[in-house]
Amino acid sequence: MNRLIYRAMDPHQAPAKGDNFGCVYILEDAAGDIIYVGQTQSWRERRWGHAHDKPWWPDVEVAHCLIHTHDGSVDEMLRMQTRYSQTELALIRRWQPKYNVKSTARDPRTVAAAARRTQAATCPTTGGQEQVAAL
Repeated sequence: MNRLIYRAMDPHQAPAKGDNFGCVYILEDAAGDIIYVGQTQSWRERRWGHAHDKPWWPDVEVAHCLIHTHDGSVDEMLRMQTRYSQTELALIRRWQPKYNVKSTARDPRTVAAAARRTQAATCPTTGGQEQVAAL
């Protein structure tokens, strides 16, 4: 069963081991302004990367994470990645956060095309080979 889960997080607190999830994330400053929107397959790694290489990271007060759960199949994981890319792009266009570089926002068509080129992949959840269906 697929669900959408929302979590507000303290971006300066190191994520727990269980916080290694994919999500669309929205970063706000102390004034409540949206300053960055992104998507990742690993919040834990992405948060660490931003904290170490983005000069604006100290401005971040709250991280909002939108998490789509999935059944673990490769097909569903690829659909989830496409949804993340579509959501990220729509939110960047809508809010135009000051730290987003618009040219780097992934076009969902690019993600879908890459998924179609994939013939087979190992499912990280089950470890088995599953055929990837065209999106």
